[in-house]
Amino acid sequence: MLNRQNYLENILRFWESRTDDELENYVAQNRLPLLNGTILYRYSKITEDYVKTLTSGSLYLSDPHVFNDPFDALIHKASICGHFKQAIKDRVPQISVSRKPYKKISYDSSLNQKPYEEYNKLISETIRIACFTEYNPKKLLMWSLYGNKHEGMCLEYNFSKCNDKEIIERISPVIYLKQPKNTKLPTIKHRNSLPYKFYLQTLLSKNVEFEFETEWRLIRIVNQPLKTGTVIQVPCLQHIYLGVNANQDNNEYYDLINFAKNNKIKISKMQRSPNKYCLYPVDIK
Repeated sequence: MLNRQNYLENILRFWESRTDDELENYVAQNRLPLLNGTILYRYSKITEDYVKTLTSGSLYLSDPHVFNDPFDALIHKASICGHFKQAIKDRVPQISVSRKPYKKISYDSSLNQKPYEEYNKLISETIRIACFTEYNPKKLLMWSLYGNKHEGMCLEYNFSKCNDKEIIERISPVIYLKQPKNTKLPTIKHRNSLPYKFYLQTLLSKNVEFEFETEWRLIRIVNQPLKTGTVIQVPCLQHIYLGVNANQDNNEYYDLINFAKNNKIKISKMQRSPNKYCLYPVDIK
């Protein structure tokens, strides 16, 4: 059975030896079975805005340039052809939400080269990402990094129960690299779309130092430039974990409990193990 390590090793191997189409076909054939066998978690603060979004059945997607990795979703050492000239000029009207969103970024390789800063600006305005991890909430580290020092919450999602094909086909595991791959765009005569390897490098690759996060990303491309994040409906939430230091005096704490009970979602409060460096959940009745 294919696991995450084999899947990512094959992608790295195919990246060097296969064409864009061959690599894309491998991902299309193997990503969904991998996702169906994986429970994903999302750590966050407990604030009025976060809870309001969650209790509406939605998920917040952010500009990737506000993430904690300064190299995230940037072009690092690329000779960007001028194929984004018209797209940037027209504020990307041809980009739309798609099951294969990278296909919608059109370009013309005959245009003059433009500085890569403009493409980074394009990412910041039109790409929105929600991050997940395979990191189990019984362990400590993710709570400390993303769960507001154990005062926040962890949301458990089972995407195998999600019937929204557009969501399922937009979520993929992150690839961890020692160095960025060459993102120079080739001349493509018979294809009016962004090369798949470029999509992988730009939006689904991170430094190997972050490998412990076992991250997955839900990626959305919006029609109009945005200055803030965006929300989408995600119906496959199955468990809410409240941090061991979550403040029980906050209204949001009880809003989460009521939301979970009304929607038959399991909810637990994390507790310290008496004899191990780990946490365990206690169900809230």
